[in-house]
Amino acid sequence: MHETAKILIAQIIANKKEEVERTEQARQVSLKDAQEAEGAMISRYDTFLEEAQYLAGGQNKRLLEAKAVLALLESLLQRDADVSRRASIGSIVTIENIETTEIKKFLLVSEEAGGGVFSCHPDEGEKISAVSPSSPIGKALFGKESREEIECPMLKRAWEISEIQ
Repeated sequence: MHETAKILIAQIIANKKEEVERTEQARQVSLKDAQEAEGAMISRYDTFLEEAQYLAGGQNKRLLEAKAVLALLESLLQRDADVSRRASIGSIVTIENIETTEIKKFLLVSEEAGGGVFSCHPDEGEKISAVSPSSPIGKALFGKESREEIECPMLKRAWEISEIQ
């Protein structure tokens, strides 16, 4: 895996750890609210206990999902697979607009870890978007090789993969 990809994945891991922490705090608040709610409803409109329990359950589910994604990302850093031939998880894919020569870069990451825009070297101003294989752009890139043209409604116009790192 390219060193730049490792740096970007480490940034995504840091973001996920913050998300796990925020979610755990929200879950604790929901659990406290559920425990402090009175047992019997005062009226049929008094649904605070049920709502607090439902919210705590949702926060717990979100917490488990975020921890699973975090574990996947951390394991991705541990492997040292060659990702330079075909675009795969951990690849940085550079695409070039055939008409305008505009360049965009994408880091392919595991599900639920995409969606952010990162910069390996902030002073250079280069932005790399993290995308998952199930996203429209990820579907267009995943499994492709250099010099292949890609089609994606979100990108518009014709693009070609110029480099895979």
